[in-house]
Amino acid sequence: MTLETTQGDRFAQALLAGDHPAANACAREAFTRGVDYLYEDVVKPALARIGEMWARNQITIAEQHVATALAQSVLGALYPEFPWPPPGPPAIIACVAGELHELGARMVADLLTLDGWDGMFLGADVSDAALLERVAQTRPALVVLSVTMVPGRRGLAPLVASLQRLTPAPKLLVGGAGMLGKEDLDLPPGAGAVLSSARAAVEWARRWKP
Repeated sequence: MTLETTQGDRFAQALLAGDHPAANACAREAFTRGVDYLYEDVVKPALARIGEMWARNQITIAEQHVATALAQSVLGALYPEFPWPPPGPPAIIACVAGELHELGARMVADLLTLDGWDGMFLGADVSDAALLERVAQTRPALVVLSVTMVPGRRGLAPLVASLQRLTPAPKLLVGGAGMLGKEDLDLPPGAGAVLSSARAAVEWARRWKP
């Protein structure tokens, strides 16, 4: 399949080819325009394109996993150069139980941290019990839940209800491809949102930063 020549598509091509130097060069070129641009305008569309190709049986699941691992490696190499600020108010970011795709949530955690939060990323497939325990321990001002696959929505309602019963209840963001078309999730008015991008999440969270 011939890809267009946007930076996101060039990054996708490099990832699918397993071409580490090309992927690194593309990421570094985008990084000169900021981490926000790198993540939202290059990495996100590249991974979306790769996901679409897998869904259409144009690549195998193994090829998708290799591409994602290469993306993580390339981004990890840039971490020492990110303009990390001093830690701010705590925010917890986690993939819901059963959700194994963690790169998108990690990017949200990074962008929140760069915007002045202390972003604690709990990783993939976080059980409700583990998440609630961590929230009770750290009392974050913000909790972000990532749902990339539709089945991850099944346990959201009781988890959201449990988070709302905490005192103080954190502000709550839910995002990921699995939430498309489900923006009507029952969240506290004004204190919760379903958003489709890391950029939007950072902008929304900024108003709640202590």
